[in-house]
Amino acid sequence: MITIKLFALLRDREGAGTLAVTTQAGRVDELLAQIAREYPSLAELITHGSLLVSVNQEFATKESAVRDGDEVALMPPFSGG
Repeated sequence: MITIKLFALLRDREGAGTLAVTTQAGRVDELLAQIAREYPSLAELITHGSLLVSVNQEFATKESAVRDGDEVALMPPFSGG
């Protein structure tokens, strides 16, 4: 099982800050595709947004590996002034 932490608009859309996902995905992009399928409220933000992703508190790319027991955080881009 992979723990998914949602922040900002993602958390607001899903109504929860954490998801638990059972997956066979081996990479971040595969995991994101699965989340988009299983959580329709997040699909548009995942497929058309520019998310920042971290795996075990380290920024990750879509090609980064994920495995059982990992913690993945999904965050919208930061902005402000």
